[in-house]
Amino acid sequence: VARALVHGIEAIDPLAVVITDYDAVSLASAGYNKPLSLESHEQLLGRSCCCFSNFTNLLATQEGKRKAWKRLKRLPSLVRP
Repeated sequence: VARALVHGIEAIDPLAVVITDYDAVSLASAGYNKPLSLESHEQLLGRSCCCFSNFTNLLATQEGKRKAWKRLKRLPSLVRP
């Protein structure tokens, strides 16, 4: 399952990866053979990657929304101001 996740991500070849729950972070970590930290901004084979333990619950509070936005705005943008 972990390798299938890696193959799916690599087939899409996204600019950035957002992993939204603990189980998915664990699978990606196993598949890429790289420890990924929760609630952090990471590099995953040269891509920006945000890892969350439970993104849905994080968005339930204003403080959680601020924490999520702080990490998400570090992701690269295709739109240049």
